[in-house]
Amino acid sequence: FYKGLSYQNLDKYSKAASEYTKVINHGNNMFIEEAEWYKALCYLKMNKPKEAKRELLAVVNRKGHYEKDAKAILRKLRYSFK
Repeated sequence: FYKGLSYQNLDKYSKAASEYTKVINHGNNMFIEEAEWYKALCYLKMNKPKEAKRELLAVVNRKGHYEKDAKAILRKLRYSFK
């Protein structure tokens, strides 16, 4: 997870998304929601709105800490990427 954050802070969004995918696929850890959230943000930076929406919906479905923010971004995407 922290490797993904490091890549993201260096604007290496593709590498960051790859690291977050590893965290999500592992499945049994406390960083899954955060990995989905930050992976969505990476996809937005890479101009991949469909992929971002998929991750944001996963965040919303978890009903965790980032749910409200994910919903806000999804509302914005609905109007920005038709």
